[in-house]
Amino acid sequence: MPVLLALAFLVTLQQDVKFKPSDEFELKVDYNFRTRPVQVNSVNLENGRQKPGPLPFVGVTLKLVKLLPEEQRIRIVDNRGEVIISKKIREGQEVSFDLGFTADMKDRVGAHEFVINFHGSDRKDVISQILIHIAQDGTFLVNGEVRGKF
Repeated sequence: MPVLLALAFLVTLQQDVKFKPSDEFELKVDYNFRTRPVQVNSVNLENGRQKPGPLPFVGVTLKLVKLLPEEQRIRIVDNRGEVIISKKIREGQEVSFDLGFTADMKDRVGAHEFVINFHGSDRKDVISQILIHIAQDGTFLVNGEVRGKF
């Protein structure tokens, strides 16, 4: 009996965060070319492999079309646990951030998944979220829905 009670308690603690409906936000992808910064403390034994030059780079702009009254803050975290943005939001606001070089995301050298959490004023409970995932083949997914390919 105590085991069942403990399991029931754990299940009630576990809350599934729902995805923000796609009609409540717009996501614009900014695909451009940037030069990768040269690493100062590295030795390159293969001169032909890493020549400086422009590489494909992805950034996004998130427009918050509709917010629930309790959605007051946004927190964007990548799959490595780094906080990209954490700030107050309002309806109609645009939030821009960089995803990274496409080759790094495909090869899993850089971050390849970004979770956009919408919080209340207490910053504790996640009300809704948007999940951006770049698959190894370059498929760009938003909340599990294919939005393109790099």
